[in-house]
Amino acid sequence: MKDGPRDIDDIKSTFNISSRLIVPQIKQLEKEKIIIENNGVFQLSNIGELLIDKMLEIMDINILLDKDRGYWEKINLSSLPPQLYERIGDLKNNYLYEYDITNVLEISPPFYPHLVKTTRYFMLLPYFHPNVIRETLNITKNGTETTLIAI
Repeated sequence: MKDGPRDIDDIKSTFNISSRLIVPQIKQLEKEKIIIENNGVFQLSNIGELLIDKMLEIMDINILLDKDRGYWEKINLSSLPPQLYERIGDLKNNYLYEYDITNVLEISPPFYPHLVKTTRYFMLLPYFHPNVIRETLNITKNGTETTLIAI
């Protein structure tokens, strides 16, 4: 509904969910005055407009956590730059590759072949390995937006 009013069929298809499951949620959102219904079309209320961006951020963070909750439970988030910490939900479509410390110089991550298909590439590393730099230069030739951060 952030992009405009939706009818029940649009909402069901967006979430790939049945009416039986979505209707109680819609009723709750109406009760809380987050959405408004007019002739079977739902839209965000003023309160919903105020909340939507934060709700989407929370959903993105939840998607990220669902992928690898154990990893996020054990890392020290205070070492992240504030700009990354504030946008951590943007990593929801990430690929987490943890190096085996005994083979750290034999870098050959399984995701390199997929990089040629991406439009944005963000890598957070404890150091820059020569292969990472070489592969990054290769994908930037395709116009891929690239960010490398060594922490």
